[in-house]
Amino acid sequence: MMTADFYTDMGLRISQLRNLRNITQEKLAEELDVSVKHVGEIERGITGISLEKLVELSRVLDAGLDFIVFGKETAPEGEIPLAVMEILKESDEKEKKVFLDYILMFKKLRRS
Repeated sequence: MMTADFYTDMGLRISQLRNLRNITQEKLAEELDVSVKHVGEIERGITGISLEKLVELSRVLDAGLDFIVFGKETAPEGEIPLAVMEILKESDEKEKKVFLDYILMFKKLRRS
């Protein structure tokens, strides 16, 4: 049985993905052929989503079902994980430079 926390957590991930992709609730509702109210209720964990719409949502948000449903991030080889993308999206240029410096330092250390 799915708990209220399950739907709340899944809704939060959907909302985060939608915002990360700069998609409005209106546009997502249009893509899924549902009402804006229904999208809002899904994002708040008030209601669930059908399997058919969940698969379509995965396509629209360009995210894996494992992440949307369970929060398990499995980025394909060579792709940047969603958590990293969120950090970068919220960072200013100085923070992005520091982040890049850390990545380059980590890469250098791994090779030594």
